[in-house]
Amino acid sequence: MFNFLKKIFSIFLIFNLTFVSSAQAAAAATFVDSFSVEAQDGIPAGVAFNNDGTKMFVIGSVNDDVYEYTLTTGFDVSSASFVDSFDISGQETDPQDLAFNNDGTKMFVTGLVGDDVNEYTLSTGFDLSSTINFIDSFDISGQDTGPTSVAFNNDGTK
Repeated sequence: MFNFLKKIFSIFLIFNLTFVSSAQAAAAATFVDSFSVEAQDGIPAGVAFNNDGTKMFVIGSVNDDVYEYTLTTGFDVSSASFVDSFDISGQETDPQDLAFNNDGTKMFVTGLVGDDVNEYTLSTGFDLSSTINFIDSFDISGQDTGPTSVAFNNDGTK
């Protein structure tokens, strides 16, 4: 019986070490490239992409703006170029993060001053040059003062 348990333990140990090593190798990140947004804002706080990665949005806490960049190669920041910006200082003066709905017609911003999530509509999805309207804000100060991030599930219900 002892030899049987010893073999089981050996197999478990080998499997476990192999699994952990594979998981660690898969989780390892490698630096690829960078893109400076300092010309627009010296303290970028959050970033979001459109679905295919050909547009990148950065929220900056110096100028309280959202900045739009086009990427000639999806999700390749080295191919980024500045397009437009949108001022959100009327709702948040220390923005930290932003998120979009799936088609880019709604934008959500959170920050350290308002303790809320601000909702905007865009007449053209993922386009800061389109008509943008502030819709409303949702106060989260009862749950968090100083929120630094915002995210949704795939269908926007959570």
